[in-house]
Amino acid sequence: MSNFIVPNTFIPGTKAKAQEVNENFVSVQEELNQKAEKFGNSTQTFSVAAATENNHAINKQQLETSLNDALEEVNNAISCIATPFTVEKGYTNSSGNPAYMSYSGGTLNFRVNSSSYGPIIAVPANNKPRFLVTSVNSIDMSSYANGSYNIFLNSEGNAYAYNNTVYIQKAAPTSPLNNTVFVNTSVFPVTAKIYQNSSWIDFDDVYLGTVQVSNNTITSIVHRNFNDNGHNVNRQNQRVVETTYKSGTSWYRVWSDGWIEQGGYITNVQVSVTESFLKNFSNTNYTITIGGLCPNTSSLSSARAILLSNKTKTGFSIVEYSAPQIDCGWYACGY
Repeated sequence: MSNFIVPNTFIPGTKAKAQEVNENFVSVQEELNQKAEKFGNSTQTFSVAAATENNHAINKQQLETSLNDALEEVNNAISCIATPFTVEKGYTNSSGNPAYMSYSGGTLNFRVNSSSYGPIIAVPANNKPRFLVTSVNSIDMSSYANGSYNIFLNSEGNAYAYNNTVYIQKAAPTSPLNNTVFVNTSVFPVTAKIYQNSSWIDFDDVYLGTVQVSNNTITSIVHRNFNDNGHNVNRQNQRVVETTYKSGTSWYRVWSDGWIEQGGYITNVQVSVTESFLKNFSNTNYTITIGGLCPNTSSLSSARAILLSNKTKTGFSIVEYSAPQIDCGWYACGY
């Protein structure tokens, strides 16, 4: 701000002209009036230059920009300490449980972007900030093969389905299949990667839940619980069931650390039969138990021998010695 300078100066011992003295009084009065108006007149504004040094004044726009930047940094920091790889908020049913996914026939829809539903707020892994989406595409799953599909969402509001496995554990799974997701719980906050093109890359999308498809139709949806990534230090890394499925005598469960258990029932086994898993294992180090149904429990001579003849990540084969045909149940577990 420039200093006020009176228009006329006087030398001691000389005569002062009345006109010059009056000019000084008038100039001082005008300056005082301007000062008074700046404190009392809301229509006047200050002209403040853009600040370039710490001790410079800043204008209103600069102040608001600085505050918004600081608020964004705070939100990013909060996101980093939030529960990663989770949905934080979304539409709920009357019981308060997640209900932002719905289906009709073979189409998966999302309840977002209205006063009734609201947005989906999610927190990815890899120290990425939370994101909010108010529009999500539907997924036509009518041409998908029968099976269970994991649903994922990215920050642009794009949803998609993978028939893959999500491992939430301390070490990367061995021999992963394409699109396998690995959430590393050995670090804090947890990180997430996806296996594509024979390598692990950062995975910044969020796991929403599981959809079951049968005969070109969606038959069920399982939402992932809010703020639950399957690894909660407050629960001392307690393992929980992430996905479950049952149809007739076939079933499976996938646990939060990647453990898979599944089973089924085979009828009319004679000579050799091959059975495919509902959920593929990452290797062949799983355990499998097979038991035959004896057609005549009153006679040991009716017992049949059933042997495992082949074992792969996607299924197994058994051989039954001695006729006639029999039924058998099986159970397999592993990673």
